[in-house]
Amino acid sequence: MNLFRWSRLTSLSLLVLLVAVSGASGSAQAAGAYDEVVFEGSEATVGPGGVLASAAACFNTADKDISGFRMAFDMDDPWATDGNATSVDFQGVATHEMGHVVGIDHTNAPASSCLTMYKFSSLGETQKRTLGLGDKLGMDALYGGGDTTPGPGCNN
Repeated sequence: MNLFRWSRLTSLSLLVLLVAVSGASGSAQAAGAYDEVVFEGSEATVGPGGVLASAAACFNTADKDISGFRMAFDMDDPWATDGNATSVDFQGVATHEMGHVVGIDHTNAPASSCLTMYKFSSLGETQKRTLGLGDKLGMDALYGGGDTTPGPGCNN
């Protein structure tokens, strides 16, 4: 998983529990923080073709400490990790949701549609697994001292 791409951009340290894409849910308790990654039915989201996932974090704005987070993925959407053209890319969406956990908001400009933090994703799309320059600049604006060099991802 590329969820740790965010933490490599700065001194931010993330402890993440990864669960298999099988409809199972999991959680971890570490150092007083509660981190959870779950698959839920449409009562938590809006069903197939709607909101794919959501993320929430316990975040201390004074010291920028993330003490816990929760990510929920819609189990009614078709998920895959192999770039299947008829499925949603779990890795790309999870990387996007981790961006929200660390404090990055959506970008809505159509010219930024290749960025991880663009608010839409298409079936089979895998490009958002890799952070683009705009994603890196957002992280640098929040935490400073990060990698802001263009990389193999989107250079918008």
